Amino acid sequence: MQLHKKILGQGMALFLMAILLVVVTGCNSTDSKNEGATIPKEEPEASTSSWPRSIQNDDGTTVVLEKKPEKIAVLHFGYSEYLLALGITPIATTNKDIAHTFATLQPFQSDFDQMKDLGETSSPSLEKLAELKPDLIIAGSFHSDILEGLRKIAPVIIDKRGNDPTMSWQDTITYYGDILGEEAKAEEYIQKTEQIIQDTNKALAKYSDQTFVFLRPSSKGDFGIVGSKAFGHYHENGFGLKTPEEYPTEWANISLEGLVSLNPDYIFFQDNKEAVDKAIENVKNDTVWQNINAVKNGNIYFLDISLNTGSPLAIELAAKTITESLEQKE
Repeated sequence: MQLHKKILGQGMALFLMAILLVVVTGCNSTDSKNEGATIPKEEPEASTSSWPRSIQNDDGTTVVLEKKPEKIAVLHFGYSEYLLALGITPIATTNKDIAHTFATLQPFQSDFDQMKDLGETSSPSLEKLAELKPDLIIAGSFHSDILEGLRKIAPVIIDKRGNDPTMSWQDTITYYGDILGEEAKAEEYIQKTEQIIQDTNKALAKYSDQTFVFLRPSSKGDFGIVGSKAFGHYHENGFGLKTPEEYPTEWANISLEGLVSLNPDYIFFQDNKEAVDKAIENVKNDTVWQNINAVKNGNIYFLDISLNTGSPLAIELAAKTITESLEQKE
């Protein structure tokens, strides 16, 4: 069994934070109409767009930003992925220690060194936040109990993806471009990421007759299977990786027998290595597990848990990791 050696392990706290992040981002749905969208030929709107501007909140309220925000605090480290991708370094974040372990954020460690740590995402320090005097706070719908206090400090944007599972990664990067006044950079990043997807599709075309499944350990069954809708960039309209018949579109728990019925040629575990190693240890001597094509041929690989965000940074790292993993076997 070949295990990908480049992925770092994380603890249970990281696992729980990533689950929270997936919920907050509404799994960053990527349906076919977005993945296959034609890139506009006209020049993107300049980043010097007029101010003030209005931003719709997740709770239906509207925030008016009088000018381009410069001192931004994020109350979930995952939001920083979009800011950093657009060249903006937040002044503060929560769970900075976990952010340091995310593979997607390794190129930005010097940026995180500059950020202040506001404590836990579920209970950020309002006192520390007030001392920093931000001109914008980006919070989640799960911060409803402290919104009144946050709004006394600075304007608050409640990330609207929490209750909008139809938002694709393109929609999300555009959304943050509007908030930050970086529309041109957002459009450039979309084009860059779509090119990565196209290039990866071509590179992986040789595997078009093989089937792939993406798993996570699960406490409610042998495994959890990552639905194709949540990570559409892996499949037919993205990297082109074929899924077995009956592969679910949404997250689902799957028994060992259910996995055998799919009988994939390749398995990618997308979670922290410690949890995955434990899950494999529990089934490795089971003859049912041993008869799965991917197991028999040693085609089992790891993807970092940070790829569960489905952000453009995650897509770029997934493209690199999957391609390198498969090329190693050749």
